[in-house]
Order: sequence, then structure tokens, then C-alpha cells
Amino acid sequence: MIQSIFGTLLASSLLCVSASAGTLRVAHPERSGEVLLQTERAAAEGSTALEFTTALLQEKGIAFRQVGTYLVSIAGYEPKVDSFDGWCYALNGVVPNVPADEVILPVDASFLVEWFWGTPTESADGSWTCVPTIY
Repeated sequence: MIQSIFGTLLASSLLCVSASAGTLRVAHPERSGEVLLQTERAAAEGSTALEFTTALLQEKGIAFRQVGTYLVSIAGYEPKVDSFDGWCYALNGVVPNVPADEVILPVDASFLVEWFWGTPTESADGSWTCVPTIY
């Protein structure tokens, strides 16, 4: 399942053809393979993955809640009590080891920012990733 999600992410990122266009995709946390939102727009120079995401969510009227640099809720989906699951993101099919507000988006190439429901997991080397799960 994990391989298919990241394979889809990578394949989708290759479909972005506009030179500086970015795509935001929010995967449905309860229905594997379904999408809550997908939209495309150019990123302003110096924009972060978090800024790009929140601007498009606002533009499309999708409710979200942000606490500090963490996107806690999208479209009413937020972590349950005593759960480590939550919203994770990938850039061009790769889950960065840093928060979304630290990733500067390219302005000279297309990109895909995808948010999905997952469980943060620490690797043996101390880096973090996020394993996709179902809400």
C-alpha cells in the first residue's frame, strides 16, 4: 500500500507540465485513492509548502486549522484523542524530514505538494517520515 501511494505521488508529480505551476492535492483520509482537493497554481518566489497549501485551502474555501507550523485539521479531519496520526505531506513524492514551513518550493519547475493522513515514524538514523494510514 505504501509503495502504491508513493508510486502514485511520483507519477502524478511527473504530470505537472507547466514550468512553474504547482499542484496541491489533499488525499481523502478515510477513502484510499480518493482526493478531497486537487488544484494547480504558480508559487510565489520563496513560498513554502505550508504557505502554498494554506493559501490554496483558503482560496478554495476548505476549512483548516493550523497550530504553529503544524496543519492540525483539513476539512474537519483532525487527530483523535491519544492518537499520533495526523496530516503529513510529501513534495514530489518524497516526505521531507522537516516541517512544511521549512521547504521552499521551486519557481522554475513544476511540483506536487500532497497532504495525506499518516503516522509519523522515526527511522534508525533519527530522521522522520510519515507512513500513510486511514483515518
